[in-house]
Amino acid sequence: MISKKGLMFLSILFFLFLVHTLVIGGEATSLYQKKKGVEKPDLRITELIMDPSTIKKGGELIFSYRILNEGSVTVSMVTVKTYFSNDRTFSPSRDVVLSNRQIVAIPAGGTSRGEVRCKLPESALEGRRNIYVIIDPDNRIEESNKRNNLRLSSLTVVK
Repeated sequence: MISKKGLMFLSILFFLFLVHTLVIGGEATSLYQKKKGVEKPDLRITELIMDPSTIKKGGELIFSYRILNEGSVTVSMVTVKTYFSNDRTFSPSRDVVLSNRQIVAIPAGGTSRGEVRCKLPESALEGRRNIYVIIDPDNRIEESNKRNNLRLSSLTVVK
């Protein structure tokens, strides 16, 4: 049987474990990463706004996006490409490049906004189609998370 002192000791240990896990855990991880030298950027597309959402072939398309660097270091020379796709699968070799932009730098915790004005390709098929925005399409930037570098928005193509 556990004495009152032993029970109190276990309760305090459990409380400290919870505090460390819930409150300090993330900070402890980032401090460890800094000591180990694995600081990396993490670029994410947080916003993609399109106007209009219905467009004719060859019509003017305007859309904007916002990129956030959630990582712990500044990143420079960031390439952002936008594509039009006639199907539901992103394929850089098959889809039409709408824009190609170089961002000089995005600081840790900072953002960059972009706007694209272009003509919708005449090859666009009628129906629901996708616009893709991809960060670092050539994988030149070493990031802590690459899975959040692509975002899509749909539009309707009409005659």
